Amino acid sequence: MKSKDRAKNRLKLILLTDRLKLSPTQLETIKLELRQVLAKYLPVDMQTIEVLLEDRLNDPQLVIQAPLFKKS
Repeated sequence: MKSKDRAKNRLKLILLTDRLKLSPTQLETIKLELRQVLAKYLPVDMQTIEVLLEDRLNDPQLVIQAPLFKKS
C-alpha cells in the first residue's frame, strides 16, 4: 500500500471515530475486548483477528475477520 493510500485510510478512520465520538484509546480497547471474547468462545488465534472500523455507504460498520481453526 502506498503512503498516500495509508494516509487517506488513516484520515477516514480519524473522521469516522470523531463522528462516533470514540477516542483512539476507546477504539483500541474495543478491539482488544472483542478479540478476547472471540478467543474465549471460538477456536481462534487472537493475533490473527482483525477488527476494522469502516465507513460503507456513509454507514459506520465494525468488521471482524477471524480465521477459525479446524476442530480435529
